[in-house]
Amino acid sequence: MVDSSNDFSRQNLSGQNFHKAQLAGVDFTAANLAGANFAHADLSNAQLTRACLVNADLTSAQLDKADLTGADLRGAILTHSSMNFTDLTEANLTNAILNHANLDRAVLNGARLDRASLCDARLSYAYLRHASLVQANLNGADLFAADLSNADLYEASLSDTNLSAVTVTYASFGRNAGLARQTWEELSKQGVVYYQ
Repeated sequence: MVDSSNDFSRQNLSGQNFHKAQLAGVDFTAANLAGANFAHADLSNAQLTRACLVNADLTSAQLDKADLTGADLRGAILTHSSMNFTDLTEANLTNAILNHANLDRAVLNGARLDRASLCDARLSYAYLRHASLVQANLNGADLFAADLSNADLYEASLSDTNLSAVTVTYASFGRNAGLARQTWEELSKQGVVYYQ
């Protein structure tokens, strides 16, 4: 596999198997981890800034308080992963699978989540300012008190999504998002922009 040091920054580790590995606090800054297997691994407090995790398997991984600022997670599998307090500022999660993931208090400001699947994910108190969630599937997700200011949710699916106490100032929604009339009325009070 790899040596036992805690610094893997800028290394090419694509396709490596880190299944169930204990990697808390490890430095993977700008590392190539495309297609790597991190299923059930502990990456809490890990440094993954600008890391390439395209198509990586992070199923049930522990990523609490990890730094994934600017990371490339296109097509990554993060089902049942734990990302509480994780920094995903400006990360690219296009086509990523985050079903049942826990992102409570995560920071996703400026992140790209276009066509991502977040079914039944928890995003309570998460920060999604200026995030792009175009065609994202948020069915059944819990966004209680999340900040979606200036977020783009064009053609996002929001059936059974908890939007209680959410901040949506200048957020953009499509009218076919599957929201109840009362929810639309509540969102309208915050200056939501609707796509026709």
